[in-house]
This record gives sequence, structure tokens and C-alpha cells, in this order.
Amino acid sequence: MYCGAKTSTTNSRPSQKHPETWRRRQCKSCLAVFTTRETPDYDISLRIQTSLGALEQFAWQKLFISLHDSLSHRPTALDDASALTNTIVVRLLPLSKTGLIKLSVVTKETTEVLANFDKAAATYYKAHHN
Repeated sequence: MYCGAKTSTTNSRPSQKHPETWRRRQCKSCLAVFTTRETPDYDISLRIQTSLGALEQFAWQKLFISLHDSLSHRPTALDDASALTNTIVVRLLPLSKTGLIKLSVVTKETTEVLANFDKAAATYYKAHHN
């Protein structure tokens, strides 16, 4: 059981598939060892520019929900939407060097990822996001 004292990192690795870092930590007091997975908070660091020029904070949850809706015909929609959301975020990051990305770019990347995964989901998404 971890006592809640300060910890130190004993091992750390970036994930190859997801934008996260895996860390092994050890408590300095009780010596308990545990693992954390740290992900960036894109809601704070990324902004979306709408077609009218308005700026909105990026919302991982919003992208996830739109993907889940598009994939609702699949029995694995929840897992698929989660994995695809992470895939799309990884593809968007290099396109937003200043932290700003156009909504049309998000829609384009999302449609492409969905088209490679499930054509029906891509059609549904495109119909509701263009």
C-alpha cells in the first residue's frame, strides 16, 4: 500500500501508440512501487479555429463522442472510438506547431482515419460534420 509521501521515477518510457508516458515510481518513505500513465492535457494547449474564425479549446471528449456516434453500429464502438481518438490526436499534433488548428483540418483528418477503419462510419461522420 502506498503511504502518499514523495516519490521518485525509477523508469520512464514514451508510448509508441498513444500520446502518453509510462512511468514506474517508488515512494521514498514506504518504498512502494507503482505505475503511472501520463497524458498531455490538450484541452489547455490546443485551440480550434472554426470556419467563422472563432477560437475554441480543443476537447478530446467532443472528438471521442462524435467518433462514438459514427461507430455506434459496431459492437466495439467504445474501444474503437477511444483508440481512433488517440490516433487522430497524434496526427493533429504535428499540424499545429503554434497550438492552433483549423476545424476543417480536424474534420479532414478524422474523416481520413475513419475511412481507413470503417467506411460506413466515415460516411456518417462526414454527413454530420461538413
